[in-house]
Amino acid sequence: MGIIKLILEAIGLSPDRVLFDNCSSAEGSKIAGIVREMTAKLKELGPSPLKIQSEKE
Repeated sequence: MGIIKLILEAIGLSPDRVLFDNCSSAEGSKIAGIVREMTAKLKELGPSPLKIQSEKE
């Protein structure tokens, strides 16, 4: 994931906005937990800087 973090930083995105995890379709509760945690993290980070930039154009 190291190269992906570098690319995200280069385009102005925090690497914290992306999560890679392995889940099976049989792990519904794990998937739900991951989605809840990521949703909370994204709310803390606020709107995407790319979205804000595109709205200004």
